[in-house]
Amino acid sequence: MGYRFACEHGDMIFALVAISGGIVEKNCVGINGLRVLNIDGSNDVRYPIAGGRSASDPRIVHDSVESAGKSMTDGGATFKLQVVQGAQHSLADIDQKMMASDGVGLKEYVLNFIFAR
Repeated sequence: MGYRFACEHGDMIFALVAISGGIVEKNCVGINGLRVLNIDGSNDVRYPIAGGRSASDPRIVHDSVESAGKSMTDGGATFKLQVVQGAQHSLADIDQKMMASDGVGLKEYVLNFIFAR
């Protein structure tokens, strides 16, 4: 939903943080200056970073996070992908793995991104 909102109302926001997935938005324009952060676990089988079928529901086919990021950069945004090694789909797991590897949890990482100058 965040990607779609950014494409439709990019003038209302200055940053977007997506966690565990992203959707390719076609013809997304006018988002110059928007900063996008996508945080994904390397072991996420519900929404694989590379895209493809969800292990939890094989009827669902996801876009790759890279192609979702490209749809943002094509519209003028900057895009950063943060892959959390060993993390699965849950916020708790992503937070725990980030804290263990970097000493910074998910909330602090997101706030640092949003308010970075």
